[in-house]
Amino acid sequence: MRKHISVALVVLFLFASQAFGDAQEHSDIALGFHHSAAPLGARCWLNSNQSVGLDIGVGVSSNDTDGDSETDVTLDLGLPLLLKSWEKAHFLFRPGFMYEIDAELLGNEIERGSVMSFLAELEAEVFITDNFSVSASNGIGVFVTDPPESDGEDIESTTNLSTFGNNITEIGFHLYGVWD
Repeated sequence: MRKHISVALVVLFLFASQAFGDAQEHSDIALGFHHSAAPLGARCWLNSNQSVGLDIGVGVSSNDTDGDSETDVTLDLGLPLLLKSWEKAHFLFRPGFMYEIDAELLGNEIERGSVMSFLAELEAEVFITDNFSVSASNGIGVFVTDPPESDGEDIESTTNLSTFGNNITEIGFHLYGVWD
């Protein structure tokens, strides 16, 4: 099964110029983010007609509670695929993966739980200027939650299927051409 998925992704990447619409002309690399939980990120278009890209984002937060430090970490990966492009907008399909580690102080110890999210999103990226865009998305995801242990008890993980939509507080942005 994994072999078939890998072959399909390679074929999709190699023939993306025929499969997707023409992209707007802008730099291949942008600073910015797609999900606010992972705000340190970038988008890189991988082929010459900017129809297949790679998103990566990282987020870190730390809270000190009674001398103990709780650190949460988020990693966001996505593969934006251009479906249609207009003069100032892209319409994208973005399969993605997000991994979040959540630290909680339970009793006297810090316990860590995690959430793995497998996402399929439709994204609208609108260019405010030639090199600056904002984006919003909605889609469906499978969320696998592994909660932290409580009092030495191993709590079972859960798997949920859910739709989602990012609203005005969740709009991402990309700034293209920083290194041009």
